[in-house]
Amino acid sequence: MSQRKTYYVVTDAYGHTVAVTNKLKRVAVFMDGHPFGPDITVIRYTCDTADGSVVHCEVILDE
Repeated sequence: MSQRKTYYVVTDAYGHTVAVTNKLKRVAVFMDGHPFGPDITVIRYTCDTADGSVVHCEVILDE
């Protein structure tokens, strides 16, 4: 059985990556400390630690 690692990626309205973290709480702290417009996306990636492939991708916030 392979192990998995979860990453959260925050992107702005232009699709630029502004933050990558492994804890959802850090995403919330980052968003509170950095003013963004209404167009922000948070995506959760679940990766296999053995080969680094993306197992699951889910948009958890899209404003």
